[in-house]
Amino acid sequence: MNLKRLRAVLRYAVSVLARVGSFFDSIATAMDRQNNSNEAITHFNRGAAYVAKGNYDKAIADYTEAIQLKLDFTAAYYNRGIVHYRNEDYDKAITDFTEAIRFKPDFAEAYYNRGIVHYRNRDYDKTMADYTEALRLNPDFAKTYYGRGLAYVLKEDYVRARADWEKALQIDPNLTEARNNLETLRGMGR
Repeated sequence: MNLKRLRAVLRYAVSVLARVGSFFDSIATAMDRQNNSNEAITHFNRGAAYVAKGNYDKAIADYTEAIQLKLDFTAAYYNRGIVHYRNEDYDKAITDFTEAIRFKPDFAEAYYNRGIVHYRNRDYDKTMADYTEALRLNPDFAKTYYGRGLAYVLKEDYVRARADWEKALQIDPNLTEARNNLETLRGMGR
């Protein structure tokens, strides 16, 4: 075999080995991702157990670990946001709900809960914006109509508040808070 032919064969062999190596690297990467995903789910589930026990600090730690293992773990951001809200750490709750929305833009419950946090922060314009988006995504979400109605009242927009509470009652006739607030508005002549 001449030298040119030998070099060609060697280059071909090297290229085949590179592709085989790349293939095995891809398999290893996929296995690492799967292991990370499984470990992330373990932390997520343990975080949920800690929430059920009322141990919010440990829940946050496990949700954080789940997120570090799986950066796009929407449910972990969402659940951690709920825990931050319960701890009255509203800025962190907003950050987590925003991340959940970033990874899942049609996540109506994340908009709803972020709206609740904005309400607690007395930012009623953002409250109404989040509730409106939640309703666009899920128009049968009675509590969202109720919550947006509260924000409208605080903005002194009683007509829209009434409309939202009436809609909430159409969806859920047992939503007594909406019924009570409508009666209060009537009593005020609004």
